[in-house]
Amino acid sequence: MLHYVSNSIILIIKFKILYLNVCLLAGWKVNMPLTKSAKKALRTDRTRKETNDLTRHKIKSAIKAARLAISGSEKDAQIKLNAAYKELDIAAKKNVIHKNKASRLKSRLTKKIAKVASTPTEVKPVKKVANKKKIA
Repeated sequence: MLHYVSNSIILIIKFKILYLNVCLLAGWKVNMPLTKSAKKALRTDRTRKETNDLTRHKIKSAIKAARLAISGSEKDAQIKLNAAYKELDIAAKKNVIHKNKASRLKSRLTKKIAKVASTPTEVKPVKKVANKKKIA
């Protein structure tokens, strides 16, 4: 009887080790909390990760839309720039990104729109007129 129990325990341990190796090779994150508080912490971490990922996605899409609007010199570039500012401020307030990173990204967007605004859209060629010398 003892021999049978020890063999089954060994099989269970081997199975767990095999499962962990497969998970590590596949790149899966293995979380096995034991205590009640650890289980709750895992749940809260997962929900926070989902909200943070959503916020990061909103930031990326807003910045991308603003950059495309600026480079395409669209009429609604300022509206998209304001939307990007809003998303960056929200993310910095939620501590998804650092406040200095939000400030840096806003500064870069502002520089881009200022550069586009300062360059003339239509450049007319200047005709050179030859000066006639006056004979006195």
